[in-house]
This record gives sequence, C-alpha cells and structure tokens, in this order.
Amino acid sequence: MLPRWRLHVPVFAPFVAAVVALIVLSTVLIYGFVRSAEIADELDRSDKQHLVENYLIQSNTAIAREQKAQITWDDAFVEAAGIPNLDWADQNIGGYFWESFGYENTFLINPDGKVLRAWAKGMPANPAKFEPLASRVEAMLERMSENRQILGVPKKLKQLKDTRWPFDEAGRPLSRWSGQQVWFEGKPALLTVMPVLPDVTYDLVKQTPNHVVTVNLIDAAFLAQMEKALLLKNVRFVRSIEPHDKLHSIPIIPLARGHAGHLSWTAGQPGKRIFATNLPMLAIVLLYSITVLMAGAFAFRRMRTVANDLATSVAQAKFVAMHDSMSNLPNRAHFQRKLTEQLAKVAESVDDNIVLVAFIDLDRFKDVNDTLGHKAGDDLIRIVAQRLKKGLPEGDVLARLGGDEFVVLRVVPRSKTAVRRLGLQITRILSKPAYILDQELIISASCGISMGPDHGMDPGDLLRHADIALYQAKQRGRGRWCGFTLDMDEHVQKRRDIELELRKAIGENRFDVAYQPIISARGQKIVSVEALLRWNMPGKGLISPGLFVPIAEQTGQMVRLGLWILRRVFEDSRAWPGLAVSVNLSPVQIVAKSFLANLRTIVTETGIDPRRITFEITEGVLLDRTDEVLAVLAELRAMGFKIALDDFGTGYSSLAYLRSFRFDKIKIDQSFVQNIENDLDALRILKAVVSLGESLRMIVVAEGVETLLQRELVVAAGCQEIQGYFYSRPVSSAHISRLLVRSGKAQFPVLAQAA
Repeated sequence: MLPRWRLHVPVFAPFVAAVVALIVLSTVLIYGFVRSAEIADELDRSDKQHLVENYLIQSNTAIAREQKAQITWDDAFVEAAGIPNLDWADQNIGGYFWESFGYENTFLINPDGKVLRAWAKGMPANPAKFEPLASRVEAMLERMSENRQILGVPKKLKQLKDTRWPFDEAGRPLSRWSGQQVWFEGKPALLTVMPVLPDVTYDLVKQTPNHVVTVNLIDAAFLAQMEKALLLKNVRFVRSIEPHDKLHSIPIIPLARGHAGHLSWTAGQPGKRIFATNLPMLAIVLLYSITVLMAGAFAFRRMRTVANDLATSVAQAKFVAMHDSMSNLPNRAHFQRKLTEQLAKVAESVDDNIVLVAFIDLDRFKDVNDTLGHKAGDDLIRIVAQRLKKGLPEGDVLARLGGDEFVVLRVVPRSKTAVRRLGLQITRILSKPAYILDQELIISASCGISMGPDHGMDPGDLLRHADIALYQAKQRGRGRWCGFTLDMDEHVQKRRDIELELRKAIGENRFDVAYQPIISARGQKIVSVEALLRWNMPGKGLISPGLFVPIAEQTGQMVRLGLWILRRVFEDSRAWPGLAVSVNLSPVQIVAKSFLANLRTIVTETGIDPRRITFEITEGVLLDRTDEVLAVLAELRAMGFKIALDDFGTGYSSLAYLRSFRFDKIKIDQSFVQNIENDLDALRILKAVVSLGESLRMIVVAEGVETLLQRELVVAAGCQEIQGYFYSRPVSSAHISRLLVRSGKAQFPVLAQAA
C-alpha cells in the first residue's frame, strides 16, 4: 500500500503549480505596472519639457517681431546709424519700447557690439549696464553674421562692405536676429538682438547697421502666463534643483561652467497615479487566486484608461496651443495653417474654386465692457462664437483672432454671388439680440471679405485685404459687410504715405497753428481763442486734422505731436497777456505715462500761467480707463488749468460725464446750431443744455455760428460765448494780435471775416 501522503501528490501538484503560476504572474504584473508607471512619467516629463522649451523660443521670436515693427523704417535707420541722434533715439527707441512694451533695459550698439546708448525704464542710463552682456552679445552678433535666423523669406544674399546680408524677392533687406536666455542683474531674462533697417529706401544699407538690444525679465507675470498657456502647475525659477527633480525642469541661462538656473514645475506624475490605483488590486491577486483572471482583466483595463488619459492630456495641450481658450474656436495659428492648406489645394485643383476669407468685428463691443463689465463682454464673445458655429455650414472654418475679432474660411465654386451670400449670412446671424445678465443687448457685426486667388494666394495678404474691407464696412455704417476691391489697397497705401510724411513732418516741425476767436455773447469782445493744428503736406496741400490726427494716434506719434502743439500754443499766447486760450487734448496724449511730467516742464520753460489755458476734451477721452483719465483731469485742475467738454451732445453718455467731473465749460456741438433757424427741436435742446450748464455753474459755448440769425438765437437761448465763421475763421497768431489791437476795449466788429 502506498503512503497516505503520496495519495495527495496528484492533488497537491496542480495546487503548487497554480501557486507558482500565480507568483510568477503576480511578479510579472507588478513589474509591468511599475514599468508602465515609469513610462507614463517619462512621456509626461518629456512632453512638458518640449512645450516649455518651445514657449521660450516663441517668446524670443515675439519680442523680435515687436522690435522689428518699430526700428524698421527709414527715419530710424538714418537717426540711429553711425553716431546716432541721441535725442531722437531717447524718444523713439528707449522711451517708446518702455511705454509701449514695458522693456526695462534697452541698448543701442554698433556692429562691433559696443554700446552707443543705454536706457532703463525708458530713461537714459549708464552704458556700464551693458558690460555683463557685452561678450554674450558679441557672440550673438557673430552667429547672426552667418544668417541663421531671419524674419522673412530670403531670396538672395547681397555682399555689403563687411558682410553678406539677406534680401527678399522685392530687394528689401530682411532682419537677421538672435535671442537667448541670460542672467542679468541677478535675475533671469530674455535677451534679443535686432538690426535697425530701412523700410522704403533699401539702398541705404551699405554695411552692417547698428543694432537694438532688449532685456526682458522672466518674472512672475511671465511665469504665470506660461502656466496658463501650457497647463502647468507651480512654474518657478530656481537656482538649483534636487537630482530627482531634473526631469520636471529645464536648464536655462547657459554659462561657461554650467547653468545659472532652471525653470521647474510640479510634475503631473500619471505613473504614480497608475501604481497607486492598482496597488490594492495587486494585493488581492496575491491573496485570492480565484480572482486572478478578473483582477488581471481589470488591471489591463485600468492601464488602458490611464494611458488614454495621458493621450488625452497630450491632445489637450496640442488643442490649447491651436485654439482660443474662451470660445474653443481655432486661433490665428490654426486658421493660417488651414488657409495655407486650402490655398494649396485650390492652386493644384482643376476645378474653378475660390477661397473666401471673412474678417468679422463686433460693433460697439467696447461699450458692453464699459457699461456691463468684462464678464459680460466675455459672455458675449462666447454667444457670438456659438451662433456662428451653429449658423455657418459645416465645411466652413471659423476662428477667433482675439478680442472681438473672428474670421471665416470658405471654399466654394466661383460665382458672382459667393461673396454676397457669405456677407449677408454672417451679418444676419449676428443681428439678433443677445441676453446677458438679464439684459437684452442689440448686437451687430461688420464684415470684410477677400477672395483668393483674385486678391492673392498668400494667407497674410488675404487676411490683410479682408481687414481693409472691414475698415471700409465700418466707415459706411455698422452692421454691414463689404467685399475687398483693389482700389481699397490704394487707399491704404495713401494712408501709409501720409503716415511716412507725418513722421518727417513731426521731426522737422512742418506744422502750424491757427486760432479762432471766441466772442462774449453780451459784449461781443474776444474773450479767448481756440488753437487749431494745421499741416500743409508737400505735394498734397492742406491735410485735414480729421485725417492725419487719427493716423498719428494709431501709429504712436501723437505724444510727440501733442507736446509740440502745447509748446507752440504756450509760446504764441505770451503775446496776448490776459487772453484765454483753448487747446484740444487727444485721448492718446492724456493717458500717456509722461504727459503730466512733460506738461510741467513746458509750463516752466515757457512761463505760461496755467489759469489762462483751457484744455478741451471730447467724450472719446473718457471712454477708456475713465478712473485714470478723471485722475489726470483732477491733477490738471490742481495745476490751474481749466477743462472744457467739447462737442457736447453728440454721445450717449454726456450727462453721465457731467456728473462724474465738474467741467469749467461745455461746448455745444455745431450740429445743434447749423439748422437752428428751421428746427424748433434743436432750439429747445439748446435752451435745455444752457439751463443745465447754468445749474452746474458751467460756461456754455455755441460752436459753428455762421449767420446773424443763428447768433441772435443762441444769445436768446442763453449761451455766454460764441464761436464760428460769423465772427472769424481760424487765422494766424499775427492776425489775432492785429484783431486785439483793433478791437481794444470796444466791441468786436460784428461782420469781421478773416481772409
């Protein structure tokens, strides 16, 4: 008889084998889970490192493009070449970059890397600030001479005196540049080097030009923007890191002996979540053999879920990089890529298709932000995005460029009505009221449409042409669409010509000032004059301020022009002691950071009594940053200046502004005076405004009085002062002096007309 224990061998052997199999299987599973977690962490770390590195590169590129826009024009090349015009450079390089972009440290250097001028926060600084950067900038200039990084598409390299310089197909010199991270004054920063080039007279470039160097700190605001853009957590700059944190950071600021610091962030650690999630399941596998298969299946499913989550995270990061966060629509980069693809397809296709690009801008969007707040504005953007997405055909590409600007791409067979159908469809979709914060908002949009290949096959050209058409639509009234035509481009070129001539005119003091008398209603004597800017453009004649002043405001030249006007008016008025003088202030001028400081300097240098000067502002000054503007107005009044609200009655919020600030004068817009003889309603409104002014202890001035009957009516309505052609057109300062001598203490001649 066999021993009893041998009877159990057939039963025990399968059990042992099962146990061994479970141990082996469990070991394999544990190793698989650990390795999967490591791989997940490695993928996440690598992806985040690439995103951060790319973000720094794109930041340097964005800075380079900002610099290029200001220092690529003929005047800049001439004024900053060789031994630069330091007064010009202080205003247009150091001061402009600080006020417009917040560049704290800017330098002008020669081709050898020697500093010519240094600025700190827009003010001239000690050139010694450049010494820590000198060797690094020299190395960057050496690399730039190899034409590695160029803004634009080079078609040829032209041999200059000392280098081979890249030029495009039109013969325009292109900007070669360089950027990197540096350690500057104890802080990390982005260093960018960009040449000063002409934009019209290309043959000015004979040799390597002077360069502008900017240093932009990698500060808390920069890191916060990076966190938001890349979906990272706790991004920070550290001087040193622990070994286990190396994969959650990237080294920046390279030095000869290593790295001066790292950008670090909190790791997502998806692998750790994988392991923590599956650890209880592994214990169950070891303890309960009956659940081996079920637990294994569950484990693999969990792994697949986490892997999918990781893939989703990567896809989300890519989505964020190519989409607008507020509306979830494609952004400018995504749209331009799609537009490039569609243009290529149309070019290769035998079908006669066209590419339509519609540029959309909401009407009076700014009023929504000002009256209901930015949250309401954000809600309106989302509503508009949703309406366009639902209302446009599925094949259209809809994107948001920023602010209240949207763009649509559509490919259709060529027809005469294609542009009209798209324009009507967009304006109709956006013509219905929107309900925000329990309020009904009447909204509308203006739209400009360009067409490829008729208007170009370059994405940038089509967007620019659509933008030009949008501007024309705005000019014709809101809630309209307009298709681009070639003559519109000519109009823009004329505007560009005015812009270029305007830069020269400001630099060469080609402007003049005329003065229009303001007469007391009772004594009919000159009580003040209003200064009016005049510009006689060579070859074009007298240019209306309504044309060139907006161009000066939009191109950053209004601050310089405004200071010139104030100095000229203050100097002229010294010849008229006791006579009050009015001068207009631009919205751009009054919100400039240096406005009050420059004004005090001019007052001191000219010796003018501020109590003789009245600054006239329109409601446009108060539309933006109202609290800031009111603070500036209060400071002007404290200095002794008087403040008048010009063109009163033309805006919807005039009464609100009278409540927020007590003006010394209100000037009734000439539209209320021009037809007062035949319009009883206009006369009633005029009397009401005069009554309002009297109750607020403000002087009321009637503008645009041209006939004797108009003068008698505004006097009967109670206006204290009168201005208009009935008394005098705007005249020279010398003519004003003659009028004052002629009138003396007697009444101003009723029918006096200036030639």
